[in-house]
Amino acid sequence: MDNGKIHGRTTIRDVSRLADVSVATVSAVINGKPAVSETLTQRVRRAIAALNYQPDYLARSLRMQRSNILGIVMPQFASPYYAEVLRGVEDVASGHGYSILVSNSRGDAERERKEIFVLVSRRVDGILLATADPHFAYQRQFSQRFPLVLFDRFPPAFTGTVVATDNIEASFEATNHLIQLGHKRIAIIAGARGISTADERIEGFRRAMNEASLTVRQEFIKHGDFNMKGGWNVRWDL
Repeated sequence: MDNGKIHGRTTIRDVSRLADVSVATVSAVINGKPAVSETLTQRVRRAIAALNYQPDYLARSLRMQRSNILGIVMPQFASPYYAEVLRGVEDVASGHGYSILVSNSRGDAERERKEIFVLVSRRVDGILLATADPHFAYQRQFSQRFPLVLFDRFPPAFTGTVVATDNIEASFEATNHLIQLGHKRIAIIAGARGISTADERIEGFRRAMNEASLTVRQEFIKHGDFNMKGGWNVRWDL
């Protein structure tokens, strides 16, 4: 007798029979499509729960040529900034039925390159990248149709989509705040040379100092590695 199961595994047809709806309706509910009424959606969800149905995402991804997985590559996990970014990415991705694979480049351009191609080999549907490579020379190795979004950091020659903070204005406002408090001998610890966020923060710092007619002393401009330890380790020869 055909019980609608494959080797004892509950199938989507079992769910459709219990919920008394079509297989297409069950599929629409699973994929979060808005065309199904709330009444039918709840009926399908109750059937899924009753049967403990687990969709075969691997088979579906092969069939649809989509993995419903996004990759994200960051230079560090410990940073509160990147932790907040990751939480936002996960919230939005899960709301659209996507999972996240997270990789840590540790700020190393070669490691970043390897992590990216591992994600590509895993057939992720797209990658979000805070690049550690100031040149991003391997951009040409990506198909123009492959979804790639850079965030926080981006090389000047990058021609794709970027989501970034206005680091110049932020640094200008921070420096100007100190100037308005009456400080004149102001220093800055930026990130690594060549990384867009570090370069832009120095630009904003210089602009604020110049507009206030204050001297920008070269020995007051230092480079760290975007974490607190790097800031503490900066040597000052004043």
